[in-house]
Amino acid sequence: MLRRVVTRGTGRPASLSRIVAGKTGTTEDARDLWFIGYIPQLVTGVWLGNDDNQKTRGGSSSTAVAWRRFMGVVTEEMEV
Repeated sequence: MLRRVVTRGTGRPASLSRIVAGKTGTTEDARDLWFIGYIPQLVTGVWLGNDDNQKTRGGSSSTAVAWRRFMGVVTEEMEV
């Protein structure tokens, strides 16, 4: 479930060398950007936004990049 978001959709930047699934999201006027991703062992969410309700630069794929960078470190020695 939700693997196509990472293999073909806006979550492509979240791909790792293992099975990944997730969901990207953007609120009205890009005030909030998020990616909730998971592998069989772990679920992790990334949110980008401003506390003052200002628009955020980038898109939901930006959160997928941040997620991949974090998960790359976390899963470095984790069995697939």
